[in-house]
Amino acid sequence: MTAQIYVYRIVTDEEWNQLCRDGFLALSPLDQQDGFVHLSTEETVLETARLYYSNTPQARVLKMSGDALGASLRFEPVAKRGRMLFPHYYGGPLKGKHIEAVTLLESGAKGFSWGDDEKYDNGCTV
Repeated sequence: MTAQIYVYRIVTDEEWNQLCRDGFLALSPLDQQDGFVHLSTEETVLETARLYYSNTPQARVLKMSGDALGASLRFEPVAKRGRMLFPHYYGGPLKGKHIEAVTLLESGAKGFSWGDDEKYDNGCTV
């Protein structure tokens, strides 16, 4: 039996509100350009936040099961990050049904840190 694999997507408040409203997360300009949704592993979330969300006081991390994303999920090397393997989702926009948990990321003087888990129901907090 193999261990469950989880992948993560960092979203801004604006993206979170759009997900809650529409039931899916629109592709970012970078996702559209590259042809896949950029994701992180648990180990790379904080560094990804530092590199790409430094002007965001608070963000959320969406946790998804690799099984839920299926064969459209691939781990590929990223040159800009030392050829580390990162998850990329080729199945179009992420949907609320893919998300298992939501956690706040908080920005402070020493960078980002994991915050509190939020209650989650069908794409929105309750």
